[in-house]
Parts: sequence; structure tokens; C-alpha cells
Amino acid sequence: MPTVVRCSRLSPAVLALFVAATGWAVPEAAPDVGALVRAMSEPALRTSVGELVAFGSRAVGQPGNDQAAAYLHKRLSAITGLRVAPLAAPWNNVIATLPASDPASVETYIVGAHYDSIAQPPTAAPGATDNAAGVAVVLELARILAAHRFRHTLVFACFNAEERGCAGSRAFVRELVNDRRLPALYLNYDSTAFDPEGKLVLDVMSHEPAAAAKRLLFACNERYALGFTLVENKHTCASDHTPFREAGCAAIATHQEVHGAHYHTARDTIDRVSFPYVLRNGQLGLAVLATLAGPLGR
Repeated sequence: MPTVVRCSRLSPAVLALFVAATGWAVPEAAPDVGALVRAMSEPALRTSVGELVAFGSRAVGQPGNDQAAAYLHKRLSAITGLRVAPLAAPWNNVIATLPASDPASVETYIVGAHYDSIAQPPTAAPGATDNAAGVAVVLELARILAAHRFRHTLVFACFNAEERGCAGSRAFVRELVNDRRLPALYLNYDSTAFDPEGKLVLDVMSHEPAAAAKRLLFACNERYALGFTLVENKHTCASDHTPFREAGCAAIATHQEVHGAHYHTARDTIDRVSFPYVLRNGQLGLAVLATLAGPLGR
């Protein structure tokens, strides 16, 4: 049976115990993080999903896959403060970096989602819940967080070819290993958009190296009143967090309660996306990343 944690507001005493027990301090500048959480836009998420789905199939090898890569590169390049790497064959990962404000910082936090889709036939793979919605979250996180400066580096990654054995993220992680630039945490958004009954059940897929970050995630759910019922490791799906784990990184992936019959079919359309659920997913990750990345500044 998975561990279930139901939502209730943390009292100051309980919060103090959490900080003392884990060493992870939810910052006293909570109104700053709270303001960021409130800045996430459900209409913006809906627009991004709609624009990605409009490319048709984003399966590797389909024209929509290349079009999506160019679109994401353009979207992230338009955000002031981000450094966006050129697209590089064969996988066309889209990688944007918000540099650390502290020149002495050696920590990096990465959030990612895959933009490719899959179905049979491959020409009919709209991939709204898997995984246009996850990419929309990454775009919103980049938009909001890039308006500030953080002590540590933040990276926003849109990976290709997750549906082909995580080929894009595997190539990216190999580069990090070779350059000795492994992140302090990788946070993955994949299949985090389907909640047709409004149950707000969210599976937190984590492992021991990410234990402290997982506790912070649970605390942020409480502190910012996001209302999730959090379960742990109900799913064991491989996704873009897998290469990071295999390289020894702390990695967390959030996952919806069930996939649904539309999963990996032509029926994975925008009407399947539970946008209030997507919004809260994004807000939870935003709170975690803003807390870990350090003090806010303009």
C-alpha cells in the first residue's frame, strides 16, 4: 500500500519540527514564494498545450516534432534572463539556463518534461496529457522564475524522444556526467495532467537520494495550501528522471493517479487535460524550486 498524506495546514510548531528534523528550511520570506506560486496562470498553461497539440503528431520523425522543437526554442528565447542553447541534432533538446546570482554557487536545479508524443499510427499522436501539459508547466516555470535572480542556477529542459527510451535526456545526462555538472536535483513532469474526477491525488516518485527534497515537496504542498493528497511511488514508470537517477542524481517525478484509456492514443486530446490539476502541479514544483534555488532578487 502506498503511503498517503492528506492535506492540512502546517502549524508553526509542526513547521519548526520539520526544519529541525530535515535541515530543509521553508524560507521565512514565504510571501515571496507565495507570490510566485500565485503568479502561475491556468490560461497560459491552456494556451501552451493548445499550441503544442496544434502541431499534430509530435512523434519523433513527424514534422510536428521538429516544429515543436523550434516553437519551444523560440518561446524560451523570448524570456529575458534565460540563456538558451542552440538546437542540436539528433535529439533537439531545448535547454534554457537561468544563471546563479552567486558566483560562488556550484549547485544547479533542473526541471524538465518531454515534448515528443506517441501513438499508433505515429501520425495521430496529439499527446495532450502525455506530455504537452508537462511542457506547458516548464514554460510557465521559466516565465515566472526568470523574472527573478536566485542564488543557484536553474535549468528548464524540454527533452525529445522520451518515448524512444528517453534518448534525449540520456544524451543530455551523458554530457553532464562528462562535464561533471550533475544537478543537485532533477524534477520531472510527465503524465501529470489527468484528474477527471477532481480527486487531486498526486504520486511522488522518488528514491533515497531525493529524500530531503521529497520532504520539502510535502511541506510545500501544506504551506501553500495546494490541496493534494500525496502518495509515494505508486507508479514505477521510466521517464526522463530515470537517466538522472542512473547517474546518481537526486530525482523526483510527479505522476497522476491513473493514465486513462486515452494514454498513447489519438484520443489524448486537449479535452482530456485537467487544467486545475496541472496548475497545482506547476505551483508545487515552483515552490520547491524557488525554495531550493535560494534568496529572491529583482
